[in-house]
Amino acid sequence: MNFRILEAGQLEYNYMISPGEMVAYGDDYFGKEITETYHCFDEFVNNEKLYIQEKDFEYDFCNGFRIHFFTENIAYQITIKDKSSGNIIYNKIFVPDKNKIYAYSKIYFIDYEVSIAYYTYIAPQNPPEYILKYDPTGKDIAIFISYSNQRSGFGDTISWTNSILYFAEKYPKANIKIIATNPFMEEFMLNYTNIGEYKNVEFMDYMVAVKGSFYAEYLVGYFNLANLKNSQVRFNYYKNSNCFDGLNKAALDILGIDDIDGYKEKPKLKIRNIPRIKSKRPYVCLSVNASSFYKKWVNKDGWERVIDYVHSLGYDIYCIDQNSAEEYNSLVRSYMPDGVIDDTGNKPIAERAEMLMNCEFFIGLGSGLSWLAWLCDVPVVLISGFSKPKSEFYTPYRVINYNVCNGCWNELNLDWKANSCCPVYGNNLNEEHFLICSFGIRSEAVIKAINRIPAVQKILEAKN
Repeated sequence: MNFRILEAGQLEYNYMISPGEMVAYGDDYFGKEITETYHCFDEFVNNEKLYIQEKDFEYDFCNGFRIHFFTENIAYQITIKDKSSGNIIYNKIFVPDKNKIYAYSKIYFIDYEVSIAYYTYIAPQNPPEYILKYDPTGKDIAIFISYSNQRSGFGDTISWTNSILYFAEKYPKANIKIIATNPFMEEFMLNYTNIGEYKNVEFMDYMVAVKGSFYAEYLVGYFNLANLKNSQVRFNYYKNSNCFDGLNKAALDILGIDDIDGYKEKPKLKIRNIPRIKSKRPYVCLSVNASSFYKKWVNKDGWERVIDYVHSLGYDIYCIDQNSAEEYNSLVRSYMPDGVIDDTGNKPIAERAEMLMNCEFFIGLGSGLSWLAWLCDVPVVLISGFSKPKSEFYTPYRVINYNVCNGCWNELNLDWKANSCCPVYGNNLNEEHFLICSFGIRSEAVIKAINRIPAVQKILEAKN
């Protein structure tokens, strides 16, 4: 968290850093660039009234543990323990300033037990006056799906909403409010998935939520920010590094779901109200575009050869990208390949889901349509060199070339500069190894993955 600029009537923040330090606004604990990354939390935390009111203080668990003392000139000993491990993670004796909120620096889920004792030199061994235990029963819990003040992506929202359902099952008596910054995904989730069957979960309007008061708040995101991945400050966001384990595990880690890997599990989100209809002419869906250039498969002849092969199996092929052509960084223009039926356009998510639900399989990249296909429970041939397989979801038809530079998304020591096609070679299209992770995936590897799909195996057996 950063120390926010205060308006009239607001309380200043002091931050409790393990094992027992305190830092105030202006201290250079985090460093300027790292401190700036914490601005993404400013709008998510109510700074006026904390959720639980006690005689001497108020507190909540919003992006960490926060406490505000009403008293002056009284020394307290505050001890913060992680109940799940038994570890004492903070311990300090101090005289609090009633004009400050004291907040523990870790913003992911911790099973808190906080002891607060009046401290005197006469009897410092007195037992704690208060024991505050994290207990969300009957409490309002806000879970924001966003990061860096940006709208969350298509695939991110699917992954992280799915992860929130694990939290909902773990705490069935908590009132969980999902605040998504993608209104189209929210509408789709409410009308076409099973999320309504979770009676303790509801979507909440963003503007209402940021002004509300909650017992606990969690900001679920993939904080792949410059100067954060290779800094110790990343451990304020996650218990583990998010870079190694991908979207699903990052969210589960933030929400304290330790016993679920998140990679091979089938989605808890289930499609509803979209029928499966056997098409008279079997077809395949395909996506060649993504939000970033480094996600694309740029092998010159790759798509052409794969499309020819899929046609030879007797399938029609529909391109279901949002755009038939896209420009990346004013450098490269990407077009829909020849030989496919043009079904591109800014269509409702439910319409895209219906196309996917009834196709034989989907061929795509590390992008949102692949996540939607995963949700629709159809075979996904996922082509990606920039990310390791665990970055997305498990599919037995994942295609990557490990014999060339690959998986840069999962590396801690690389700095992803804005508008960069490649963190190693930047935008140098003439460099011999530029995007070799993508160029190095051959059409033969994709075709071999397609041949492992059961429906395709039946076609091949019939031909033989």
